Amino acid sequence: MKLPLTAAVLAVLISTLGAGVALAESPTEKSLRQDGRDVRKNLKHDDKEADRTGKHLDKERHREDKKLDKEYKKAL
Repeated sequence: MKLPLTAAVLAVLISTLGAGVALAESPTEKSLRQDGRDVRKNLKHDDKEADRTGKHLDKERHREDKKLDKEYKKAL
């Protein structure tokens, strides 16, 4: 009698654990995870844009410095 009862209890416990893992996420959980991914994606994009802008400004400053150097040399 104890062996079938033990087997039944174990079967219920195992199926409960398996069903807990197999349950689908709620729409709210999915939305929150997607929002997190979107925020990370936007931050990464903003970092790349800031880096590009910085490099562009450096190039402009370099061009302006070259012009000033040429004008300075002409004045000498």
